[in-house]
Amino acid sequence: MMVSLQIVAAESTSWADPVAALAAAAAALITAFALFYQAKALKEERKTRRDEDKRFREEQEAARDAQARAVVLHDVLLVGSDRLGLTEYRVMLGNYGSAPITDVAGHLQRVEDGRTDLDQVVRRPVLVAGAADSLAWDLRPYEMPWPSTADAYARAATFTPRADFTDVYGIRRTCAFTRPAGQPVRLEDPDQARPQVR
Repeated sequence: MMVSLQIVAAESTSWADPVAALAAAAAALITAFALFYQAKALKEERKTRRDEDKRFREEQEAARDAQARAVVLHDVLLVGSDRLGLTEYRVMLGNYGSAPITDVAGHLQRVEDGRTDLDQVVRRPVLVAGAADSLAWDLRPYEMPWPSTADAYARAATFTPRADFTDVYGIRRTCAFTRPAGQPVRLEDPDQARPQVR
C-alpha cells in the first residue's frame, strides 16, 4: 500500500507541475496586461492633468488681461477760452474692472510737425475698482491758442494721452487712448456757463 501511495503521489506531482506552470504563466500574463493598462491609464492621467494645468493658466492669463482691458481712457475735455487760450487738457481714466490699480502715471505728449514739444506726467497712487478719475495736464506754459469749432477735433488729436499702471497681479501695464472717428471733443470755456461739444 505504501508503494501505491508513492506511485500516486509521483503521478500527482507529474500532472500538477504543468498545471502550476500554466497557472503561473497565466498569472504573469494577466499581471503584464494589468501593468500595461495601468501604465497607459497613468500616461493618460498625466496628459489630462497637463491639459487642465495649461487650460487653468490660460484662463488665469485671460482674466488678468480682461482686468487690464477694463482700464480705459475716455472723454477728452479741452479747457480754456479765446482770452486765455488752451489752458488744460483732461481725460477720464476709468477702472471698470473688479480690482484696484496702483501707481498710476498719466502721460500726455503732443506731437506736431513731427516733433514732441510736450511731455508731462500726472500721478495717482490708487484707483479703486469701478471708479473713474480725471487726469488733467496744465497747458498754460505752452501758450496754445484756443481751437475754433472746426479745429477742436484736430487740436485734440495732436495730443496722445496714455496711462501706465500696476494691476492687482503686480504686472505693469499701459492703457493708450484711441479715439474712434467722430467721437466728440468737449470744450470747456470758463467764460461760458456750459461745456460745448464739438
